[in-house]
Amino acid sequence: MNRNSPHPLVERILCLHLPQWPMQRLCHEQPELRQQPIVLYGKSGRQARCVWACNELAREQGIQLGMPLMEAKRQFSGYVQAIDPEGDVAALEQLAVQCQRFTPYCGLRPANPHRPFLDTLLLDIGKTHKFFGGEAGLLEQVADYCQSLGYEVRGVIADHWAAAWALAVYGDLTALPDSLVRGGPGPSAQAALAAITGAAQQAAIGQLPIAALRVDADTCQKFADLGIERIEQVWQLPADSLPARFGSELNWRLAEMAGESKEKIQVCAAETTFHSWRNLEYPTTDVEVLQHHVRDLLAELLPRISALQSGVMSLECQWFVADRPPLHFSLRLVQPIQDSDYLQSLLQLQWERVQLPAEVKAVHVLIPLIATDKPQQQWLFADSADTRLRHRATLLDRLAARLGADHVLQKRWVPQALPERGFVPRVQVRRQTSAKPRGRQTTTQPHGLLERPTRLYHPPRPLANPAAQKFQLPGTTAWVPAVLSLPGNSQRVQQAVGPERIESQWWEGRWERRDYFRVQTETGERFWIFQEIGTGRWWLQGDFA
Repeated sequence: MNRNSPHPLVERILCLHLPQWPMQRLCHEQPELRQQPIVLYGKSGRQARCVWACNELAREQGIQLGMPLMEAKRQFSGYVQAIDPEGDVAALEQLAVQCQRFTPYCGLRPANPHRPFLDTLLLDIGKTHKFFGGEAGLLEQVADYCQSLGYEVRGVIADHWAAAWALAVYGDLTALPDSLVRGGPGPSAQAALAAITGAAQQAAIGQLPIAALRVDADTCQKFADLGIERIEQVWQLPADSLPARFGSELNWRLAEMAGESKEKIQVCAAETTFHSWRNLEYPTTDVEVLQHHVRDLLAELLPRISALQSGVMSLECQWFVADRPPLHFSLRLVQPIQDSDYLQSLLQLQWERVQLPAEVKAVHVLIPLIATDKPQQQWLFADSADTRLRHRATLLDRLAARLGADHVLQKRWVPQALPERGFVPRVQVRRQTSAKPRGRQTTTQPHGLLERPTRLYHPPRPLANPAAQKFQLPGTTAWVPAVLSLPGNSQRVQQAVGPERIESQWWEGRWERRDYFRVQTETGERFWIFQEIGTGRWWLQGDFA
C-alpha cells in the first residue's frame, strides 16, 4: 500500500483534533510532569522566543500564549522546554497508525497549510463504521481508546474532510442540535465527539469563523476590516468578485467546504504498516475456526515483513460481530518476531478467556510496527547471554499478553537530584514512535560513579534522637549520629564517608538541600543517611545489600 495511494471517495470522514498537541505529547511521554506547571517555547519567524503552549497550572501564574519567553521567566516557576516539531509529527503519525484499528485510511493531511503545526487526524470511516455498531458506536470506542492513552480529543464525523476538520477545530460541538455527541458541557466539552450531516452540518459550518476555511491570516484580517466574521456571511457575497479582492485561494477553499475537493487523505506510515481483512462467508462462534483465519492472515503478512529482514513489534487483531463493539486483542513485543506460531501462542493467552457475544462476521489483523530482525549468533552451549535474553523477552511477551502491555512496568531514571524522585515507572513493552526513531536521543546514566544503595525508602524514615551521641569523621568537622535508632533495634556506627551535598531544582517550589553520608555499623550493615540543611533533622534514605 503506497502512502499516497488513491482510494474510493467515501462520504463520511472523522476528524480528531488534539488541542495543544505538543503539551499532550510531553505529558504522555513523561507522566511525572502532569502535576507541574509547563511552558513550551519556540521562535516564530524573526520574532524572539515566545510561549507556544502552556498548561492550566502555568496559566494560573499569568502565562499566556505568545508571551515573550524572557517576560514569562520573570514570573514563572515550573518546567520549561523548547518545542520539538519533528518529535510532535512523529508521535502524531504513530497515533495515526494506532487509529488504523478503526479504518485503514488514517492520516495527518490534508491540514491547514497556514498553521505552524499539525494537531489533527483524518479517518475515512465510510466503509468501516458498520463494524463498530454504526457511527455512534465508533465514536464511543474512539473516545474510550484516546482516553486510555491519556489524550484529550475533539472529533466530528461529517460528509467530507473539510467540514469535519473545520467543525472539529473551530466548532462548538455542544451546540449541535442534531448530532450524536459523546461528552457534555463543562470540562468535557473539549473532549466531545459528534456526528453530523445534512442541513445541521450546513448550518453549523455557517457559524464558524473565517479561519475555518483554512485561508491565510491576511485574508482573515481583510474580512474582519469589512465586518465579516462568519462563513455564512462569505456565502452571501458574489463568488465572481472574491478572487479580485481576496485572491484565488478563497474560492478553492469554499469549494473544499462544499465537498467538491478531490484531495485525498494521505495514509500515514503505510510503508511500515501491514494489515489484512477477511469477511467470513459463514459467520461463526467457533474460536478454532477464527484462529484458523488469523493464522491464514498472518501467513499472508509475515513473508512480506521477512522479505524486509524485519520482524513484528506490535500486532492488533479484531473480531467483528453484528451490532456490537469488536473484540480486540493486541500484542506489544520486546524483540522483532517472524514466527507465526509464537504470535499465535501469545494471542491464545487472550483468546482462551474470551466469550463470543454473537457470531463473528469479519476478522482484521494489523501490524502497525516492525523493526529490523538481526540474525542471532549461534552458540555451542545453551546458557549464553543471547539465550538468556531471549528467555527474558519470551517471559515479558507472555506477561504482557496475559496482563496487558500497560501492566508490565520497569523503572525509568529521570534527571532528578533527590533520590526518591529519580525514577518513575514506565511501560516495559513500549509503543515506539516508528521503526526508525527520529531526532536526537539521549540516555540518562544513573549516578555514574557514585555509589548508591540497592534499596531506597520512599518516603525517607526519620532517625530518632540523632544528636544524643555524635560520630566525628576523622580530619573534618562533619559528624553523623553515633547510634542509628532503627525500627526494632539500634546499631552503633563504626565508619562513615561523606558528606555529599544534594539539592533539588529551585523551580520546583520547595528548595531542598541535604548532606548525605554512607555509614557502616558494628554488625557490618551499611546505610545511606542524610541531614537536612536548615532544619538539622536526620533521615534514613536506604541500605546497601
